[in-house]
Amino acid sequence: MVILDFFGMPGSGKSTISHELAEKLRKKGNIVEEPTWNLDMKYSKIKRRILKSWLSFSYSLRHFREIKNVFSLIGNCSTSKTDKIKMWVNLSYTMNVINRKSTADIRILDEGIAQAVLSLYMRSNSRTYEECFQILNRMADKEVKYIYINTDIDKALQRLRSRTNGKSRVDKVTGAKKMKMLMKTYELCETLRYGAKIIDNNANLSEVDFDNLIQFITVYKK
Repeated sequence: MVILDFFGMPGSGKSTISHELAEKLRKKGNIVEEPTWNLDMKYSKIKRRILKSWLSFSYSLRHFREIKNVFSLIGNCSTSKTDKIKMWVNLSYTMNVINRKSTADIRILDEGIAQAVLSLYMRSNSRTYEECFQILNRMADKEVKYIYINTDIDKALQRLRSRTNGKSRVDKVTGAKKMKMLMKTYELCETLRYGAKIIDNNANLSEVDFDNLIQFITVYKK
């Protein structure tokens, strides 16, 4: 199985591009899973929270020795207990969907390891982020291939203004605070881009080079 982890700034288009890619791969006869996209699109907010919490709890029980290292990093963050619980849920849920067994050819995550660790990084320092990222990568049963959706901050802001679902934390802030969050997110993404497949998305979806992406995936399916 090929595991693809899409990451990028809010408004970069990672969910739109990852889902479009999944549809194109299915048309070519591939069995494709989109667990994080399905969670966001097919369940109500309450059902999402219940399902995500249950998957996080069950994974933590089965892999306590591994996940306790993540707990220690979360514990060092200078944030509220509620935020620490949310971070634990996000990170544990992510590892659950990455490591679950399946007969699918490809598993696509629009909120995988990179985005889960981003939540931790936004409240902590770079050293904590780097440690957490390394721990989660070691916990993955299969190698994860990262795809960075690269977008200018101005373009991301433009897309965020027209977005109505408000599911991202950055959607809930305005003005200078929104810009600060985007700048910090961009800084993280630029750190992660080395070793990742880079897709530029400053124009329309029709201009995204999906053929190049499919070729990239085909290499790892062999």
